[in-house]
Amino acid sequence: ADQTKRQKIVDEFHELMLKEMPGIFLYDMVDVWGATNKLKGQPVWQSNARLWEVSVDN
Repeated sequence: ADQTKRQKIVDEFHELMLKEMPGIFLYDMVDVWGATNKLKGQPVWQSNARLWEVSVDN
């Protein structure tokens, strides 16, 4: 994907959101994805990331 085109689309969406969105974002959820067998301690099913329990084996 062309990063310049992608950024232009995101910027246009952001402008539209600022003009027409009738809400205020109070917080941002953390999305955590692991793609290695070395990642330990992060339950897949939980709705809140508990990063203090996560570690990466050497």
